[in-house]
This record gives sequence, C-alpha cells and structure tokens, in this order.
Amino acid sequence: MDIAFFLLGVICLHYNKPALTFTIFMGLSTSYFQMGTNSSDFIISHNVHDSGMLLFFYMYFYGIWNKQRYPLPVSRQLYWALFMFGLFLILAILYDYARGRTIVSILQSYRHWLLLFFAMPLMRLYPISIFEKSVKQIMYISVFATVLILIDHYAGTRILHEDTGVFLSKRGIAYKRGAIPTTYCIFYIFLLLADYYKGLSPKLKYLFVGLLFLSIVASMIRSQLFSVLLGIFFVLYITRKIRLGNLGTILIGTVLMVGVVLSDSGLRERVLLGWKEVHSLSSSSPKKEKGNMSFRLDLLKERCDYVTARCDRALLGIGSIREKEFPTTFKVGLYNARMGRSTQLDTSDIAWALLVLRLGILGTLILMVIWIKMISLSSRCSASFGKAVYVYLYISFLVSFCGPNFSQGSYWLFMVVLLMISYRQEYDKERVAE
Repeated sequence: MDIAFFLLGVICLHYNKPALTFTIFMGLSTSYFQMGTNSSDFIISHNVHDSGMLLFFYMYFYGIWNKQRYPLPVSRQLYWALFMFGLFLILAILYDYARGRTIVSILQSYRHWLLLFFAMPLMRLYPISIFEKSVKQIMYISVFATVLILIDHYAGTRILHEDTGVFLSKRGIAYKRGAIPTTYCIFYIFLLLADYYKGLSPKLKYLFVGLLFLSIVASMIRSQLFSVLLGIFFVLYITRKIRLGNLGTILIGTVLMVGVVLSDSGLRERVLLGWKEVHSLSSSSPKKEKGNMSFRLDLLKERCDYVTARCDRALLGIGSIREKEFPTTFKVGLYNARMGRSTQLDTSDIAWALLVLRLGILGTLILMVIWIKMISLSSRCSASFGKAVYVYLYISFLVSFCGPNFSQGSYWLFMVVLLMISYRQEYDKERVAE
C-alpha cells in the first residue's frame, strides 16, 4: 500500500498539488499516522518510513528543479542549534564507521534525522501556504481516523488493531484498551481550542475536540491523558478563554472533564492505581507500588547506566547496532516473543530510552537545546496558531515519558514546519495591523 501512496504523492506533485504530496509523506513517515504498521512486503521487504523518505526527497529535488525560492522567517535563530546537532551526527557516524559498522546499518539508524536537517531547505522551495494547507488536511485525516478507531474499539470489531493490550484490574476484570491515538491528535486538540480555524463552526470544533479527546481516554494511557488535560487548561488560559479569577468556570470545567474520564470503569481503576503508584514512589516506604510509570523509569535508568558506563557511549551513544545484533544486556523491557527475550533497543515505551541509547548524553542534550530554542521562538507568537504550537512543545515533553514520538525525526520536522507557519501568521497579523 505504501508504494501506491508514494506514486499518488508523485502524481499530486506533478499536478500542482504539493500540499497533498506533503500530507502523504507525513502519513508514510508516521506509519499512516500510527494507524498501520511500518513493515511492508510489497515487491521486497522494506519499511513504510523508507517510502516516505523517498517521497520527501523527490519533493525536495522537484522543488530545486522548479528554481523557485521563498523566504523563511526565523530560520537564522534555529540555524546554530541545528548546525551543532549536524556536527554531532557526522562525528557519531564517522566513529560508528570506524568501529566496523556497515554503511547500510548506519543509514538505517540515522536516516530519520535527515528529515530535521532538510525541513527548512524543503520549505524554501515551496510557499508556506502549501504547508499550512497540508496541516489542515492532516487535521481532517486525524479526525476521520479517530472516528474509525473509536468505532473499532467500542464496537469490539478489532479490525484496525487486533491486539491493543488488556488492562487486568485487581478484581480480575479484563478491560480492552483502545488503539493508540493518531500521531498528531494532541496538537489538533490544542489548535482547535485556540480557535485557529475560523471557518469551522463552534459546534464542529468542539465535536472534533471531543472525538480526539475520547480516543485518548479509550487508550487508557494515564500519563498522556493528564498531560493533555494540563495542555487544554494551558491553551484555554493563554487564549484568554478562562482566567484564574474565574474559579467557577474552572471548577465546572474540571468536574466535567473528571466526570468524562471516570465514567469509564476501566480507566477509573487505572487512574486510582496510578495515584497509588505516584504516592508510593513519593513515600519513603521500601515497598513500592509497581506500575507502568515505574516500569518506564526503571527501563530508562537501566539504559542510562549502560550508556554512562563508558565515555564513548556517553558522548555518542551505542551507534547503529540493530536489535537482533545487540546482546541480551537489559532485563527491563517488554517481552519479544520472536526474539525470545526482553526488547533491548527498539522500545516504544519511553522516548528518552531511545534518545539516550542512540544519541548518548551529549546528542540528547544538543537536541534539547533545539527544543528549548523552539519553545523560546514560539513563546513570542501572539497569533492563535503560535500559541497552540507553544503549548504542544511543552506537552510533547511530558508525553515523551509514555511514547516514542519525541525521539523520531518526523516529529522534529513537523515542529519546524509548525514554527515557520506560526511566524508567517505573526507577520501577516502585523501587516494587517499596519
């Protein structure tokens, strides 16, 4: 299927539909916005992400061939942080190659970071309005995909995701968890609440927000749920929809949200278990309540201890070694039945384990400098789009403790695109004011 989407993206580009081409690329680079698998056996066995990379560079070289150039706002402010990360990756690749790693394995490991470096060069080749249109297309796709996910979950068909996991309560009741929400579900909740899309009626906006939020509730990922609730409050506050002085509105809204969350018996029990886990971790008692967050923190600690045990690993990470080549070193991890052991490297539980392993402490710190720079730039935006991006950057950090998106190049490319759109909106707002 990915080959068909790749060809459709190429056709759209030649028929002057670059926004749709970029939307298709984003879908391929995120495994169909997390609705599908990254593996494809069409013609030859390959990753769906690779088809996305090919489409990305086809779009890039097609833009060069057209010989059009467009100015980019705030590109200089990001330049040095990206330059430092680029130098780090070159050093890590050269060191990896010197240790005997093949070019193929190196490319497989580091290729997704190319998206971050080519984000601004690509955006110089097309008007920013093209990417703005693509962001809107992805919103409609995300909402449509969410509807399918919710029907699949509550109807019990399990067509889209056969095994999304089971939460077994202490009373012995098994609750089926919903599928993981679409990749940019959280961002669109914030963007819709910030009233960016003026053409949408209020009823439709809140319907979209409700559907997207319900998919987060159904997934029963507690850390993500509470991060989103915090983000919603933050967005409503900075867009002046609620004020700290209006305590009545805040309390009513809080009670309604808590009511929606706790109306699901499975999620209610998970929330209570989560509260016990947090209380246990913060107490001095030697007997700790073990749960998902404890598991993720133990997993991260074990990887950090391994990386910091040697200077070269602390600086540059473990390199491009693949999961099947890595010796059984870590005890903490989800069991991989095919490998007959705990997953060593390719964990999807916490982004920081992936970052520390692959980039080391130094690479992770440089990446955090880029994140801080993006926070700083987006904080200066007064337009609604920029405010949503600002909140999303903060909440992405919190969600990185319960998912892998923060460690993927496609996430960082998307953030560069959002930041450029934010400043374009800002300049348009200033021009109208003049």
